[in-house]
Amino acid sequence: MTDLQIPEITDERLRQLYSRIKPVMKKAGSGELYWLREFSDDELRHVAYTWGDNFDRRVPDGTIAPIKGKDFRCLHRYGFQGFFKPSIAEVLAQIDPRLLGVVVAFEIINSPSTEADLRKDPFTSAAFNEGFHVSTVRLYKIA
Repeated sequence: MTDLQIPEITDERLRQLYSRIKPVMKKAGSGELYWLREFSDDELRHVAYTWGDNFDRRVPDGTIAPIKGKDFRCLHRYGFQGFFKPSIAEVLAQIDPRLLGVVVAFEIINSPSTEADLRKDPFTSAAFNEGFHVSTVRLYKIA
């Protein structure tokens, strides 16, 4: 047994963070970064926000920039090992508290897409054994 876990986050804290920190995704084909639609309180915890067409509007060039050196490994609980279903709450709960005053957006830049990705190194293997998938999250600040 390991001590891997996703920190608890209250509904109030989740709403507070989500009011300032939003998910972004690259649109397949174009590679352009997009803000996603607004998600309800329930969806923040219970919806795989990367699934489906949740794109809202393109992020204008030069408005946000990656926070260099702050990409991090993020845990996501799985119900079935073959489905990567990240929630916004999972990501927001794991952002380094020292960066919360600067972060305005996040993007999952790497996630498991093959069976080999589930156990590609000791950390992902341990996480998988504990019921987690592992992604890499990029944090953004105002440019």
